[in-house]
Amino acid sequence: MTGPGFTTLPLELQRVIFEIAALSRPTEMLSQMRVAWRVKHWVEPFLYRVILISPLSDTECIQRAEGFPSIRIDPLLEKIRTKGVPFFRSSVTHIFFEHWLVPPLKTVLEACPLVKTLYFAPPHHDPEYLPILNRLECLHRLTLDDTLFGDEPFDFSQPLFRNLTHLEILDYYDDDMGANIGESLGMGMIPHLTHLALNTTEVDTALHPQIRAHTRLECIVFLISHATARRTLLPDRHPDSDDDRFVLIQQRDFRRGWFRGAAGRRDYWELAEEFLAARRAGTIDRSQYCTIDPEDPGWI
Repeated sequence: MTGPGFTTLPLELQRVIFEIAALSRPTEMLSQMRVAWRVKHWVEPFLYRVILISPLSDTECIQRAEGFPSIRIDPLLEKIRTKGVPFFRSSVTHIFFEHWLVPPLKTVLEACPLVKTLYFAPPHHDPEYLPILNRLECLHRLTLDDTLFGDEPFDFSQPLFRNLTHLEILDYYDDDMGANIGESLGMGMIPHLTHLALNTTEVDTALHPQIRAHTRLECIVFLISHATARRTLLPDRHPDSDDDRFVLIQQRDFRRGWFRGAAGRRDYWELAEEFLAARRAGTIDRSQYCTIDPEDPGWI
């Protein structure tokens, strides 16, 4: 790629070629950056497009399996210090945050205010989290567990939810939470939300009526784990199977689905949309409400 013929290409075309290569083979970005200084300048921002902040080794394995280079937290914090906020502001679009405390998250998010997709699962409730997250004005997709608000109901009036189109809640467990979501949607607190996913272990739980009544929602997904599916007999009909926006998806690892979406590959949102379109078109039985994520290697 660096022979005489290649160097005669216009710089603009060289840049396009290297950027396409970086996006298609993320694990080779570090090697590409050694080709020339100009290539490093073009490619390095893609190295930080997806940031993982997690001490869990299995999550890091998933990240590598989906083709992302692994970046440790200490080198990342040092890079933020040396490269500065402008570099990360324009580079980072996806952040996966799991089981780390406030200081590293604060540093990373202050450097990445334009992040569009966030997975947020802290180890415990801390009141410092919410003010940090409320600064993310470009956030469109959020995966969230219930530790953010501690023992209190989710406060969907917070700026964090203002621009969301896709929301996944990791611990959907009772009707009070359903009522909270439904009331918040009805009051216009999440004005742009079109896709809602609820991770649950109760496969026959009915959606709260106020969620069903929200006409802006285009896709409503129940996500259940492989373990839940194995120990629970799925009913022939679900209380919400007559709603043509509803689908139940079985997954082995919801983290893997997040990373697939971050890579621009088919994630469970796309799977849900395809399933719903097929059911509306009559190419699958209209009474069918459950499907399996075919791209999850745990099912092979």
